[in-house]
Amino acid sequence: MKTITLSILIVLFSLLLKAQSPGDTILIHSFNYNQTYGHVWDGTIRDTAIMFPTNSSISYEKVLMYYSIRCKDALVSPPISGQTNKGCGEWDYSCNTYIHDSTRVDSFYSKHTNFSISNFSGLSFDYVVNPMNSYYQYIQKDAVVNGIPVDTQSTVGSGAASNVELIASGTYNAKRQYLFSVAELLAAGASVGNIDGISLNSLSGSADARFFKLSVKQTTDTIIDIENPNNTGFTEVYFHNTNLQSGINTLQFYTPFAWDGVSNIIVEYSYYNTQAATSISFEGSSLSQNMGMLSADDNSFTFNGVNYIETDNYKGIAGTTSRTVEAWIKTSIADKEIVSWGNNQGGKKWVFRLNGNGALRVEVNGGYTYGSTILHDNQWHHVACTFQGNDVNDIKLYVDGVMETGLTIANTTINTDTAGGINLRISRGINNRYWDGLIDEVRFWDVELTESEIHKWMYASLDSSHPQYSNLQLYYDFDNLQNGNIIDKSGNNRNAHTIDGGGLNPFKGFELFKSWESTLERPNTTFLQGNYSLTITNDTILDTVQLAPHNVKEYQVVNNYATIYSDEIVQILDTSLWQAANEITYDAITGAVLNTQSITADGTLSIMDLVYTRRAPMKFEIMSFVTPYGINLDLGQDGKTFTFDVTDFMPMLKGDKRMTVEGGGQWQEDMDITFAFIVGTPPRDVLNIQQLWPVSSKSNADILSDKAFEPRDLMLDANAKFFKIRSSITGHGQEGEFIARNHHLNIAGGSNEFSWQVWKDDCATNPIYPQGGTWIYDRAGWCPGAATNIEQSDITQYVTPGQIANIDYGMANASGTSKYWVNNQLVTYGDNNFTLDAAVVDILTPTSKVEHARENYICSSPTIMIKNTGATALTSLVVEYWVNNASNRQSFTWNGLLTFDETTEVSLPANDGLWSSLHPSGNKFHVEIKSPNGGNDEYLFNNTYNSKFEIPDVLPDEFIIQFRTNYAGNETSYRISNSTGVVFEKNNLTATTYYRDTVHLGVGCYKMEIIDTDGDGLKFFANNDGSGFIRLRSLSNATLMNFQPDFGSSLIYNFTVNYPLSYEQMYAMTKTAEVYPNPNNGSFNIKFGDITPNKIIVSDMLGKLVYEKNIANNYDRTLKIDLLDGAKGVYIVQLQFDGKVEQYKIIID
Repeated sequence: MKTITLSILIVLFSLLLKAQSPGDTILIHSFNYNQTYGHVWDGTIRDTAIMFPTNSSISYEKVLMYYSIRCKDALVSPPISGQTNKGCGEWDYSCNTYIHDSTRVDSFYSKHTNFSISNFSGLSFDYVVNPMNSYYQYIQKDAVVNGIPVDTQSTVGSGAASNVELIASGTYNAKRQYLFSVAELLAAGASVGNIDGISLNSLSGSADARFFKLSVKQTTDTIIDIENPNNTGFTEVYFHNTNLQSGINTLQFYTPFAWDGVSNIIVEYSYYNTQAATSISFEGSSLSQNMGMLSADDNSFTFNGVNYIETDNYKGIAGTTSRTVEAWIKTSIADKEIVSWGNNQGGKKWVFRLNGNGALRVEVNGGYTYGSTILHDNQWHHVACTFQGNDVNDIKLYVDGVMETGLTIANTTINTDTAGGINLRISRGINNRYWDGLIDEVRFWDVELTESEIHKWMYASLDSSHPQYSNLQLYYDFDNLQNGNIIDKSGNNRNAHTIDGGGLNPFKGFELFKSWESTLERPNTTFLQGNYSLTITNDTILDTVQLAPHNVKEYQVVNNYATIYSDEIVQILDTSLWQAANEITYDAITGAVLNTQSITADGTLSIMDLVYTRRAPMKFEIMSFVTPYGINLDLGQDGKTFTFDVTDFMPMLKGDKRMTVEGGGQWQEDMDITFAFIVGTPPRDVLNIQQLWPVSSKSNADILSDKAFEPRDLMLDANAKFFKIRSSITGHGQEGEFIARNHHLNIAGGSNEFSWQVWKDDCATNPIYPQGGTWIYDRAGWCPGAATNIEQSDITQYVTPGQIANIDYGMANASGTSKYWVNNQLVTYGDNNFTLDAAVVDILTPTSKVEHARENYICSSPTIMIKNTGATALTSLVVEYWVNNASNRQSFTWNGLLTFDETTEVSLPANDGLWSSLHPSGNKFHVEIKSPNGGNDEYLFNNTYNSKFEIPDVLPDEFIIQFRTNYAGNETSYRISNSTGVVFEKNNLTATTYYRDTVHLGVGCYKMEIIDTDGDGLKFFANNDGSGFIRLRSLSNATLMNFQPDFGSSLIYNFTVNYPLSYEQMYAMTKTAEVYPNPNNGSFNIKFGDITPNKIIVSDMLGKLVYEKNIANNYDRTLKIDLLDGAKGVYIVQLQFDGKVEQYKIIID
């Protein structure tokens, strides 16, 4: 698309270069209304290439930018869910336009710590090289039978198998559960009452089982079901480090288990070793049903809030392909990411995470869904999300195998991007919400699993018997690492690597609750019942748990000064160290601190900032704009066009350039941007423009501390004569947006040379109104639907060409949430090109420019803007002005004082003759200035200006004003005025009161002003003033005008009365004659009906008589009139009858 656009521009550009005479215009087009991306908001920037003029032999007087916006496809966004971005975008966004110049370099003052230390935020890190530990004290029970026991031994199981591995070879932690039915127990001779111990027969081998624990539970279950495992309700009866030997191994309970004689029982064994267990086989039986299950060496992965896992090359599931993501999670912190992939654009990412309130959430940029179950309770939970369909409504969420209901949903279309964006990540994700806690058993499918499938397999080890196994795309069980990498157990080889630390977290044997495998094998078990004399000894055992080390990285700066490349931050160390702190012993059951031992540090790392410079192609902000609130806003088919002078940017508006629109609002509306290069000589040559600092948004704290926009030294051009700084600043955040604050520029230290308040105090008079939001509120440097204020500071007297200037920007202290988009640009100029010269730079009224739409009227003096463009002070100027092609110009001599580059508004007197050449449409007002200071103007091509305008409505001489005040009636007033002053006024009004005034006005041109001192009109959604209205009606109650009540501070309505004709004449309904041809060249015919008029009068639009003739009763039915000498324009033909007047409008061209 860029290539095609650029090719077209090159062709157009070559043709336009033929316009090379002073005053000619070369138009360079960029974006247009047809290029809005998919007509929806998209996270990408608008981006195109432009070919600006390159002929160095042509100079330009000035460059204008025509900046047009239109609601998308000229549609209107209704306040209906799902349609609020149909036309103009619902919300206000920054929308800034940039030109990129790769021949220049932006530099970013940056800092990077010399050390980065995970999970540490201090400035001095005392460390040790050897691992630090925490110790957990357990009290184990050693039960020894005194004397020879008298007991009943009831053996369940008679098989002779020797492969029952209660302690599996090579395992570190394991848990086994075996179910024994009541029938088996009774048949073996067991009786209701206490069970005091168990004995097992080992046929071979021996093994140590540390933290060997035996627990028992009564149950009605008849088999072991790994879909619904028994993870709670057990009674611990044995806990001791145990050496199991070949032969009979008796496990004497330290507390008996009371069996009710009617329930089945489950016996659970677990152990937790620090070294791999050796093999020992117990005598057992192979059964026909699942009477046992086992889990061994299960690990989870530890995330510490700064580390994450990223696949080596896998991008995830694309588009609308069905999917399921599963994981086990444990955390105490909400708003963190579990699994993410895709691109952070509308509908193109997939983020599976916890919501801010701790509920399960999926978001896709522009849409989301989240449940209600709170999960950051530091307990293990199984979570899953599934999708099959097209949009967010098709996502399902599952917690602990049960589908969430009552989801909160913001719907949007899903189109997950796997061409760009990130590789699949666990933790961190797209939005840097690093997980802090544990994650295990991540399973990734390209099919929507059912609720039954999720629940059935959540506790089970995954294998090929899963019904959707062929759709398994990725599987991380975290049970082991391979050279530090995460191994994909799906068979698809989608391995991953860890970033910034973390590691496996082994479950202790008694903590195991999942990854179960069922078994038909069960050890033959003898249950012991009897009367025992026991000696129970408490053995204090410490479990040593190595603390997670801190990942320590050291950096240094490699300077790339005087190049286009950024300085490099080079990592010179990556290691693990432990913080030298106390080693603590805890009670393993209660968590109470039992002992503290201080550790001597091996050394100290001091954390400090490394200062370096980032560099990038210079990015010039040529426009800072904020989009309007778009609901119900109608900008018309052609949109609204703003005109901006961008002459200061001329040095880089040359050749191939990249142009972007960024900030968030770039896709809210259709845009059309055109540059107009006016051939000629500028008042002074623009030698250079440069960004003092790259444009960026920074907090007030960063600005005050010089972390952003630090003082900078700049070498000034020795050939320059003038220097200026352009500043455009906008405040954001609750305190930054709505609080006015002073900002300043400082040259070479000392007192601030320039200080101004960043505040836009005219939002309620915005010509783009009414908007569908809080458009009337004044803000820090901006209004919705308007450009940012530009502060221009002439620093010439404070600097010396050819010398270094130290320039600093800053602001007053601020509090709360205050962030500022800051743009400061240094413009360098040559000497004046003219000694005596003046320019007319704008017509404020009459005009159709949107900038002046609020106060544009022709019912008073025309107003223009003039500028001194010569070195000599301007003290007088002759202004000639006229409408359309009028032969007689009006003249006015202005007197005043303007130094170079200063401007002033000039009001021009207007008599009736000024408007004698009006047309019904397509009118132009022309201005030409002459004789500056009574002398000769040195440059004539900036002396003329014209503007398009429309003539006002015509009202009858009597009409009714209907006005109803809102609850704040005292805020609103209205008045009607003409060239002599106020002719009618209404103020000091009572709240919620209806006023009805009949107004009688004489011939003339009038201005009606409706003013609200609080700036919120007669109706505004975000206040408590209620609503009012103001209407104009005829004496017959026909509606003449119904004014928009949401008008902000003021509303101006221009109209004429009997000027040039009466309302009745303008809008007469009964006509008896025919006037033809129309339009004509000044010669036309009037064909009368049954009644002949008494008199015929022809006048121009301002009432000037140009023809008059009395008609006899016996006159021929057709009259020919010749006005061949008349000026082109609109004329009114009046036929006067007895008691009646008919009027006809004709056009002479």
